[in-house]
Amino acid sequence: MSVKDLVRAYEGLDRADLRVLRIVELGHRKHEYVPVELVLAYSNMPKTAVSRSLAKLNRLGMLVRRVGPYTGYKMTFLGYDCLAIHTLRKRGIIDSISSTPIGVGKESVVYLGGSADGERYVLKFHRVGLTSFRNVRRLRAWLGDRRHVTQLYESRLSAQMEYRALALLSGRTNVPRPIDVNRHVVVMSRIEGSELYRLRSVEEPLRVLDAIVDNAARAYRVGVVHGDLSEYNVLVDVEGDVWLIDWPQWIPTTHGSAQALFRRDLERVASFFARRFGIAVDIDRMCHVPSGATTGMSVDALIDEILRRVEDEFGEE
Repeated sequence: MSVKDLVRAYEGLDRADLRVLRIVELGHRKHEYVPVELVLAYSNMPKTAVSRSLAKLNRLGMLVRRVGPYTGYKMTFLGYDCLAIHTLRKRGIIDSISSTPIGVGKESVVYLGGSADGERYVLKFHRVGLTSFRNVRRLRAWLGDRRHVTQLYESRLSAQMEYRALALLSGRTNVPRPIDVNRHVVVMSRIEGSELYRLRSVEEPLRVLDAIVDNAARAYRVGVVHGDLSEYNVLVDVEGDVWLIDWPQWIPTTHGSAQALFRRDLERVASFFARRFGIAVDIDRMCHVPSGATTGMSVDALIDEILRRVEDEFGEE
């Protein structure tokens, strides 16, 4: 289903449908398939109204129904998309969404969005993530009870991770400005530019490479390592300035692998410049770990903060 179809489906939902979706979302804390009896108990709606909404949401592909020892419903990404769009609309952040994506990545889909006052934003729908932290004990324990909806929860965590990185880096290095985050969707400023890998030629390629290194180094001094930097998540804008995007896999500089990942990020970019533009660089000089880096938060403190943000968000509509 395209976003155009999603928006049309969302606009066809009434308050009862949205309430039922929300109850199923909350029910996933303990159930893979949320029992109909639980939805009825928390809805304060007549049984006929709940049954009608469940059937409608199932028909639209927002819920999946299972009949076994009990009848229950499981939320799909489409239902999650609708809840996020609903909340962002209620907050006045977005008023419209482009009918086609402007980018499709390994773990996300990106659309343009607009607000009622004419602002244009990027909406990034996370689909799964957090590969850099799956071995962190706190995260494994938190996900353990939610293994039945791992993709939904990990996508929510991934969005929070990216939003946190952008909040730390905005104004200090060239990254999109974070606007808002809800569930698995991050809203950020739009950068008019092209991904580096799409460019067959650039003016002064060495200057562009130096700008990438400089931005990565500035991020390191803030306490952040991208962790997945390549030609696919570097934008070059119409003025020739460089912007680093796609931050859900970032790690703090306190992480045991931070220096190795910082070097790997820059080696990958240097390799691209060598292939595409024939530029040879001194890798050891380029990948020198910046001095003056802030201590940054510990990995455990970061995960605790992100989990707390997700738990707090559950209390919101």
